[in-house]
Amino acid sequence: MFDVQLVCQLISKFIESFAINGSYHVTTLNKYQPSKVDLVISNYAFSELPKHLQLIYVRKVLSGASKGYLTMNSGKGGSLAATFENLTLEELGEVLPEFEVIDEAPSQRPSIT
Repeated sequence: MFDVQLVCQLISKFIESFAINGSYHVTTLNKYQPSKVDLVISNYAFSELPKHLQLIYVRKVLSGASKGYLTMNSGKGGSLAATFENLTLEELGEVLPEFEVIDEAPSQRPSIT
């Protein structure tokens, strides 16, 4: 799990309050040493990073994953992309292996009339 240091400490404190049958690792992106992983899941976190951090995340994390699932609120343009200057879908296609985009159904975006 990746986050800022204070959140990493909170994650560890929460997980340690349970008896789990497995292991976990919490770190910051800067401290992470690239390695092979089976699955990467990002529930909006990747899409909310600015472009320069997304590129580091691709290099250090996503490139070592056999599979991945990213729920994103960027890539197709819109106000978030303009705010954070995220990677576009075309740019993601240049730095990631082939991927599929599945549109949200039903859409949770508010309609503007």
